[in-house]
Amino acid sequence: MENHPKVEEVAVIGIKDDYYGQIIKACIVLKDKQKVSKQELKEFCIKRIVSYKVPKKIEFFKKLPKSHLGKILHYKLRKLGKNQ
Repeated sequence: MENHPKVEEVAVIGIKDDYYGQIIKACIVLKDKQKVSKQELKEFCIKRIVSYKVPKKIEFFKKLPKSHLGKILHYKLRKLGKNQ
């Protein structure tokens, strides 16, 4: 998805699922003033990657949590998802 022209940043995490055990969730930051639907992003992924790697859930963020070195903090993304 990071090759999508409207996407600035992406982080992918695994989240718990009752049926599968774990599913893929994409956490996306869009470029300034861009709009895109979740369905459009899923279709973009379907054309480019293997079906089992396509995210089942997509969530939009204004910015992703990062360390002082600029690395994305995936554990914080997982915690944010538990509160929703």
